[in-house]
Amino acid sequence: MDVKWISRCGNERSQNNDAIALGYKGNFLIAVLVDAAESRVPRRVTSSTPGQKKRLAVFWADSCLKRILQLEGSYSDEAIINMLSNQQKQLRSLYLHDIASYGILILNLEAGDVQWLYTGDCRIGLVTYSGEVQWLNRPHRLNEFPLLISQGQEGQDINPSARDISEHTLTQCLNARRFTRPDLVTSKIDIKDPELVAASIVIGTDGYWSEHLQEGVEMSKLVDDASFLTIKCGGKALSLQSDSPNLFVIYV
Repeated sequence: MDVKWISRCGNERSQNNDAIALGYKGNFLIAVLVDAAESRVPRRVTSSTPGQKKRLAVFWADSCLKRILQLEGSYSDEAIINMLSNQQKQLRSLYLHDIASYGILILNLEAGDVQWLYTGDCRIGLVTYSGEVQWLNRPHRLNEFPLLISQGQEGQDINPSARDISEHTLTQCLNARRFTRPDLVTSKIDIKDPELVAASIVIGTDGYWSEHLQEGVEMSKLVDDASFLTIKCGGKALSLQSDSPNLFVIYV
């Protein structure tokens, strides 16, 4: 597999709050992608709780990957969800006011089976031969549920400010107060035929798929952090372009 990670801090962000952790174990490639909202609440830092110095994205990606790699068997979605539920309890003492989106990719490198568990607006897609992305999951955003959006009188169109709010309001997310069961999406790629249309996978944060791809904003001019990971059949390379130490790799 050729794996590439590209991540950039948004121009209106104080730091890059995206992170990813990659794990290789047996026939499986596991990736935990996290997009944390920039915290507006100053966090206590004490010598007795060094874990608080980690950004939420880094903590969640790294700790969840380690727990997944400790699971026995074939990484069933129920086993992973149970682990996530237990892991979420740790947020209460460290990240009470933080929220994030995340997605977990489980890729069977032998069979080509793809599992994607996600909460929030991180997305997974298959890259076509022409370079276009066929997205497999719907983001948990208010604008994806039009019946929840307030309509104007007599069927008037939604004003731009309301539309902008709906596009940036999550209907579910990772937070310290309550565990939200992630949704599951499955797919399959032909690992042995890299020339096929769906031989490449991409996972990305909303700064990448929404602001960059959909809105057409250049990467250098993005407001939000933007990060994505591509996985191509064939080859054995790992490359990265990031302005932050937000890629973690574990081989088992």
